[in-house]
Amino acid sequence: MTMTSNIKNILKTLKKDSEIIYTEQFLEEIEKRNLLDGEIEDLILLKKPKKIKKYTKHENRYQITYELNKCSDIIIIIDLFNNTKIILISSIPINKKYKPEYQEKPLDLTSTYDMAFDILNLESTDTYRYLQSIEVDEGIYIDWDNCGTPIGMELISISKKFKLKARKFSSSIIEGTLTITKNTIKIELTNTLNVVNFKPRHFESETENTLKIPEGKFNFKTKIIPD
Repeated sequence: MTMTSNIKNILKTLKKDSEIIYTEQFLEEIEKRNLLDGEIEDLILLKKPKKIKKYTKHENRYQITYELNKCSDIIIIIDLFNNTKIILISSIPINKKYKPEYQEKPLDLTSTYDMAFDILNLESTDTYRYLQSIEVDEGIYIDWDNCGTPIGMELISISKKFKLKARKFSSSIIEGTLTITKNTIKIELTNTLNVVNFKPRHFESETENTLKIPEGKFNFKTKIIPD
């Protein structure tokens, strides 16, 4: 019997109408991994058989490796007893077979500036799956998704980095370029004000790429919005 035939048989079994019970561990993983409603439904109902990469069955337990996207697989374990389907656990490891490609593109980031604490937060407007944060310099944190794309930044004492008063910084525009090479992560920032004779101010920082973030070059521009 071919794998396709086996999968069809498994799907017939798992798709039968039955009560579904979710364990706390499953729900915690779903929340932690920021899965979208559609993705959760696809997983539970196994709507896309072509994304099933691997499966095992032992008695009433099914363990299925399901492709979530090009960077991640998800492992879902289902116990089937009588007319009850128990969803036990979901975990998303980075797909080791995925080879990150060089990326060069603009980032669409929104800004929130906390003037009292002088902290600027930038966050992607795209849908993403958070993976990790890296401190690239004192008070500069960059968030990454599981495909190696920057999805946000937190910049502490940001006005001081440009030698500006917080009130002036709160009405400015910030442009940036983030360059990741095999060995380094470099961020270059330019701050401008719509004021006569104001000269743009610059800040840059570079650190080692010790976590082997995929190479790429990203640029962004956003107006500072006070919180």
